[in-house]
Amino acid sequence: MKKMLLTAIGAVAVILGTIGLILPVLPTTPFLLAAAACFSASNPKMHDWLLKTKHFGPYIENYERGRGIPKSLKYKTLVFLWVMLIISMFIVRNNHLVIAVLLMVGIGVSIHVLTIKNRMADQELAE
Repeated sequence: MKKMLLTAIGAVAVILGTIGLILPVLPTTPFLLAAAACFSASNPKMHDWLLKTKHFGPYIENYERGRGIPKSLKYKTLVFLWVMLIISMFIVRNNHLVIAVLLMVGIGVSIHVLTIKNRMADQELAE
């Protein structure tokens, strides 16, 4: 039962992460990392599939193994995050609660990204 629940949560997280690529309100990375964690504890085939995806696999694998990410990716991530959050805040400009939540998410994700170990870009290519 636990494995089925974790697999279902992982699948929902993948769907939400994928939607987050398009909608600026949903963050992609936390959902995909949550999916990887759920799948690693419940469904090795789904975890392997997620690691083999072209766009997400290498980043999830590096994150799981504690290898870090290149500084350039950190900067791109933070710029994209805040641009999308600001666009979202502009869209919901009259809803102060949503703006507060978006700010908290942005600050939390920024802190997390900045605390991830730096990885040299050439290390990325060598592995």
